[in-house]
Amino acid sequence: LGFDPWLQTIGDVKALKASAEKSGAVLVPLEKNPIDVIWKDQPEPPLAPVELHPIAFAGELAKDKLARLAEAIGKDGATHAVLTDPSSIAWA
Repeated sequence: LGFDPWLQTIGDVKALKASAEKSGAVLVPLEKNPIDVIWKDQPEPPLAPVELHPIAFAGELAKDKLARLAEAIGKDGATHAVLTDPSSIAWA
């Protein structure tokens, strides 16, 4: 399984490697992100840094949201979730 090492923490890679090996797979760090290679009309990177919304807008601290998410995922025995929808990522 190829992965972009610039998008993963060392801890994530260790966990993914252990999980992959249980399934007989091997993790391979890629030199170039495969999505970047095929996505020819990518938008330009943001010009300003990301800022956290005040709690009045967010409604809840990110750490509390992520704790609820982890609890919900863990109830079914899962250990990870993949968030790909921009609105889900922004929510977290």
